[in-house]
Amino acid sequence: PTESPIDPSTEPPTESPIDPSTEPPTESPIDSSTEPPTKPPTKLTVPPTFTPTGSLFCPELSIEFSNDYFEAVKKIYETVSGEGAFDGNDQDRNNALNFIIDNQVCESPPEMIQRYIAALFYFSTDGGDGVWTEDSTWLSAAHECEWEGINCDDDDIIVKISQDSNTLGGTIPFEICDLPELTALDVDGNNIGGVIPEIIENCQKLEVFDIDDNAITGTIPEGLYTIPPLYIIDMNNNELTGTLSRKVGDVSALRIIQLNNNKLSGSIPPQFSKLQEIQVADFYNNEFTGVIARSICQNRENLDKFVKLTADCQGTIPQVQCLEGCCTDCF
Repeated sequence: PTESPIDPSTEPPTESPIDPSTEPPTESPIDSSTEPPTKPPTKLTVPPTFTPTGSLFCPELSIEFSNDYFEAVKKIYETVSGEGAFDGNDQDRNNALNFIIDNQVCESPPEMIQRYIAALFYFSTDGGDGVWTEDSTWLSAAHECEWEGINCDDDDIIVKISQDSNTLGGTIPFEICDLPELTALDVDGNNIGGVIPEIIENCQKLEVFDIDDNAITGTIPEGLYTIPPLYIIDMNNNELTGTLSRKVGDVSALRIIQLNNNKLSGSIPPQFSKLQEIQVADFYNNEFTGVIARSICQNRENLDKFVKLTADCQGTIPQVQCLEGCCTDCF
């Protein structure tokens, strides 16, 4: 016969008897295959495929199944990097996303965004390519507040990124302005190129913008002059072009502005005289022309703290005309 007959007497019982000595523990053992790896893989380009163990895979994000994790995280980061940011060949943003996925970060959306932006800053400025002089703590398992050059407040929210003279390259990612408490970006003395992020105005708590001695090009975004607490604009020794907006007079907290050694043109706007806290203004080695307004010179006389004003005012036919005693140094 094609099938062997079944002896009813040998059929297994519908339910196996339980031997009390072998009863399972009161808590089900956890399948080790569902636990996250102790060391993340070096690169992940597809969603993880773990099986849920009965509880939420990521409670902070209300993600029940591990297969939903990738898309949920990507959707969070598209709110800062833009829809479709991870669908093309943007290596820096994809690397930052994969860093989060590889490590299965599960935190609240604001915390997820902060860690992503910190990682993105690293990749966007050529971190990981052997370019940075010192990067030993970056992308470590430690909280990003412990990465060298990142300062946080008591609530572990980033308030300052400082990477002076660390051979950074690449560009400044516009997403840094999605760090809601950022007060200082200090990256002078590097090889950063590209342009100043057009949405710099979203950094509304920025107090120090220090990007001198780099290779940054383009114009100065108008939005920079709309940041109320900004008191240091240090952008000398770059390749900036365009003019100095009359809106510079609206930055009422401004104390130091250093624009020397760029390719800026036009005139120094008379609205600069509205700045009552100004102490240092360096405009030399540019393509500025015209006359420095008498009102600016009057501030030099009336404000004891206004101790330095420089321009290209040297020679019998100076590029910039400065009233006698107004400019402290002519070049």
